[in-house]
Amino acid sequence: MMLDQNENSEQLAIVKKKYGYDKPIATQYLYYLNDLLPISLHSDTQSDYTFLSEGKYNAVPLFGIGTNELVLKNPYLRESFQKSGKKVSQIIGHTLPSTAVLAIFAIGIAIVFGIISALYKDTWIHRLIALISTLGMSIPSFFSAILFARLFGFVLQK
Repeated sequence: MMLDQNENSEQLAIVKKKYGYDKPIATQYLYYLNDLLPISLHSDTQSDYTFLSEGKYNAVPLFGIGTNELVLKNPYLRESFQKSGKKVSQIIGHTLPSTAVLAIFAIGIAIVFGIISALYKDTWIHRLIALISTLGMSIPSFFSAILFARLFGFVLQK
C-alpha cells in the first residue's frame, strides 16, 4: 500500500528493511518494545534498525555496552504509514486536544442528563432520558455518525 502502483521487488525490500519487516516476528516485537521503553538499548552500527539517529529518537546516552549504547529516551511510536513518514506521536499530539474537548463535552452532557433523570425519577422526563440513552447506546456508531452529519451538516445549516 505504501508503494502504490509503482511497487517492485527492490522498493519492497527497501521498505521492509526500513521498518524492520525483514526480521522474524519475535525480533520485530523486541524492536517495538525497545522503541516504547524509556530506557533502551541501541546499536552504534548505522545500518542496524536500532541505530540511534537524531531524527528518530530524542535520547540521552547513559553508557556503552560493547557496540551498543544504553539510553534514556521518550517512547518512540514510529512513523505513520498514511501520513507519509510523519511521527505517530506528532499526530496524537495534534488530535488529542480536540478529542479531549469532545470527551469532556460528552461526559458533561451525560452528567447533566443523569442529574435531571435522578431529580425527576419515575416521571415522563426520566423515561424519555432513559429511552434516548438506550437508543444512543444501541445504534451503531457508523449509523449515528451519518444521522448527525445529516442533521448538523444539512438540516440545521439552512
